[in-house]
Amino acid sequence: MLLRLVVRHSRFLVLGVCGCYLSPWKNLPIDRFFELYEPVLVLFNTAFCFQVTELVLILKARFVILNKQLSNLVDFFTLHSINTLSAQRIVRKKSSSFIKICALHHLLSKSIKLFNRIFGLPLLLMFGVGFMMTVICLFFITVELQSPEIFWAHILYTALPCINIIIDTLYICDVCYSTIEEVANKSGELIHKIDTEDHDMIDAIEMFSLQIANERVEFSAAGFFPINYTLVFSIVGGVTTYIIILIQLAAIISKQYMGH
Repeated sequence: MLLRLVVRHSRFLVLGVCGCYLSPWKNLPIDRFFELYEPVLVLFNTAFCFQVTELVLILKARFVILNKQLSNLVDFFTLHSINTLSAQRIVRKKSSSFIKICALHHLLSKSIKLFNRIFGLPLLLMFGVGFMMTVICLFFITVELQSPEIFWAHILYTALPCINIIIDTLYICDVCYSTIEEVANKSGELIHKIDTEDHDMIDAIEMFSLQIANERVEFSAAGFFPINYTLVFSIVGGVTTYIIILIQLAAIISKQYMGH
């Protein structure tokens, strides 16, 4: 955790150092304002992303523990039969453990829904602002590269916030995707691998299966879209589309300006 924190906040340190050394290229007052407060905004964005991802990783760790208990049950019923009286007693104990696992899974599902209610709107705002900043930064970099005199230091300073936003977006989407698709949804697969003839256990498995089917969980941004790799592909497509539109509009305005 400490190493991940250092790596994530090292981007902010690089951004602040570059802001100090690249200040001669920032002349307008609004640019001076943006130069002074941009590292602070980047720090708040990174801190919020760190908080969100750590909470998601905590939920992921709990699902991993739950799936490990289910795997132990699968191994037990695969290796043991319930023909003997002693085995039937052990099966009853395993059935009670399975019921506790069902209750824990229900609480974890409720925790994800509570997470969406608390952080859904802030995540929606973060993705929206990040999308606009990425489009603007990449558009200004494209314009700068087409100018007769290129200031590479200015391009680097403009690209750093964009890089920070891209890293945070990819990291959040990766953590949310791995938690749901690779861990949480695995519970439904494991319970159907339990091979038993005990009627109480079969009933408990059916109830758990219905519980999972009725409580399909996913991380979302206030219910507008799920947070996974499909969001990354949508952002890439949207950014590309808007940059092309802005470049075309800039070319048309430039021609009209030169005509006058």
